[in-house]
Amino acid sequence: MCMFSRFEATFTSSDFFTFNFCELSELIRNIPGLEPAELNPEKISCLCSPQGLAVELSLPGQGDYLLCLYDMREFERARWAWDFAMYSSALVDKICKKPYSDNSFLSSARFSCVNQYSYVLMPVKKGRPLSEMRQQEAFSQVLLDFVLLSSIPVSLKKESRLSFVDIGRDKDMFFRDFKTQFRRAEEHFFNYRELRGMPVFLKKSKHNLRRSRYLKNTMQMSRYTMSGIHRLKDGTLHLSKPLCLEYSIIDINLCDLLDLFHEAKDTVKSLLVHVYYNLQVPLQFFNLYALYNFIQIIDNWKLPYSDYCFEKIFDDLLKYKAAHSDFKTCIPQWYQEPVVFPQLQENPFNSNVTVLYLWEHIKEIML
Repeated sequence: MCMFSRFEATFTSSDFFTFNFCELSELIRNIPGLEPAELNPEKISCLCSPQGLAVELSLPGQGDYLLCLYDMREFERARWAWDFAMYSSALVDKICKKPYSDNSFLSSARFSCVNQYSYVLMPVKKGRPLSEMRQQEAFSQVLLDFVLLSSIPVSLKKESRLSFVDIGRDKDMFFRDFKTQFRRAEEHFFNYRELRGMPVFLKKSKHNLRRSRYLKNTMQMSRYTMSGIHRLKDGTLHLSKPLCLEYSIIDINLCDLLDLFHEAKDTVKSLLVHVYYNLQVPLQFFNLYALYNFIQIIDNWKLPYSDYCFEKIFDDLLKYKAAHSDFKTCIPQWYQEPVVFPQLQENPFNSNVTVLYLWEHIKEIML
């Protein structure tokens, strides 16, 4: 079903990526119904698949909304993307633990065009991000959330590229980003005695990752989409950001997922990796994970630089060093090898429990 009304799309040279906040605010308040919109400059994000802007806004007396704004040059790609999102609404409903008979939150989205732009407006429910998960969360709930979030169909992963999907973090872009952050760290951090072993460690991880015969690009759920998974008070999950895919380096979405569950126990995080790979965990992943975390740390060092920010990044790098046993291994200290045939103990948080029976149990739930 076509989500956008059919009419002759007018291509334009205007580009809202060059707008400042005031110009963007004026543009949005010219959309019928959004005249009283309240915007926050820190709640504006770039979209992929296709490229656009996502603006979180509030309407007094009505609630919170997400506005996805696309230049008219992206009209067809935006239409394809949202048609795909509706086609995949069963996956979204599964992630959000809603019966398929219930309408997906996508069905409440309003699709339209204004002047040189097409847009999608949808209501947003506030919940607790999964990244704020507490240790008392049910073990099986964490595991099930993880499986659902990583359950993009295998057939989709085999797609070389969908017409509306932009390159997110493919091999070239990932290594280019790593090179940029490596240079920044080289200029400001590597000369400290505590971090002198870091350049060799990172170069070795990069070398091992590049030479892996399994290294490739694939279709995955974007980090932006996964960051919008919230748990509501009734225990269900809610997708508060559009279903975007990205063409990126394989299994970088596992790094994103581990970041969502960073407060989980070591045993739980290890189990998430085991389940994702069905016990066949390649060393390649840990090289990728090491580079990913390094990039994340240095990328957090934003302008303008400050002493406080410098100390925070330096402290994070020291923790990174400790997590990799003083740069002796790319495998983080929290990772525990799977035990294949132990007796399941009552408290899986305190034991390195097998995933074999869990995997079978989860498949029964999913099918």
